[in-house]
Amino acid sequence: GINSVHLGVVVVTTLAFGLITPPYGLSLLMASKFCEVRFSTAMYSSLPLYGIFFAAIERHRNRPAALRYKAGDTWTPITHAELLERVHATSVGLAELGIQRGDRVGILLENRPEWAVADWACLTAGCTDVPIYPTIPAKQIEYILRDSGAVAVLVSSTAQLEKIQSVRGSLPALKYVIAFDADARGADVLPFGTVA
Repeated sequence: GINSVHLGVVVVTTLAFGLITPPYGLSLLMASKFCEVRFSTAMYSSLPLYGIFFAAIERHRNRPAALRYKAGDTWTPITHAELLERVHATSVGLAELGIQRGDRVGILLENRPEWAVADWACLTAGCTDVPIYPTIPAKQIEYILRDSGAVAVLVSSTAQLEKIQSVRGSLPALKYVIAFDADARGADVLPFGTVA
């Protein structure tokens, strides 16, 4: 077979060796650790980003957590299997809505595990994700979504949903608004649970 080629030491700040970093980064079991990454030259040159995600899930499946988030005073783990299932369900859900390869999907979430799920789901579905910094005002969000031609946007909370609702009329390509939090509801807003 092809001999492995050492590609260097990478600081791991996200699940997939830090190649995509959501806003603020995520609190991961692997955060701030160094990891030697070894791929064959052929494998590395042709591996898509979602392939790196699947490789990381496989490589680290025996570790206790892929992600951790704080609920109250407790850090709660999300296992690699759970993360893979969430990404898969979300990716399939986006496809079932009619979102196709190459479509743009906005991600308007704060630092939370759902950001990583949304990002990887878009990549595995062949969509282009459009990350939106959660503290910018509605008019800037409108520009980003209109300029990108986003057909959907995933939002975290009522506050983020209100920004989208205030500009939705000027976003003709936007077909779907998908909200994660239970209290982020409104006309033409899909609860995340109905998508994933």
